[in-house]
Amino acid sequence: MKSSQLSNISELNWGEQTTVITGSGEVYVEAFEVNLWGRRWPNDRECGYNGCVLRREGKAILFGGDTAMTTLFRNLRSGGPYAAAIMPIGAYDPWIHAHCTPEEALQMADLAGAQLVAPTTTPPSNSATNP
Repeated sequence: MKSSQLSNISELNWGEQTTVITGSGEVYVEAFEVNLWGRRWPNDRECGYNGCVLRREGKAILFGGDTAMTTLFRNLRSGGPYAAAIMPIGAYDPWIHAHCTPEEALQMADLAGAQLVAPTTTPPSNSATNP
């Protein structure tokens, strides 16, 4: 991070929030639980991952992070409406326990009450066979 222009970096646990000051105003960020646990490297500690709700000027979008199918997204509905949900899709075959299919991504966005869905892909792996 030394070469980055970012400063005042905060790591958020589920349910925690922070406000990011930008040149265009404030962005409210809240972390929420998704369905993914794991390690990036064999000697890493096992950890969980977050999704985020981003709010600015009375509008909100949902970033689903990296997740397998979960009904946890229904807990977000009361905090909506969400103009869009950015949802992860990919690397689900053979890792369906860690990633979601296109249909599951849409189902989770619907559970949260998102008006639109913007798919994003999980980087492919040499052993993933999904299209």
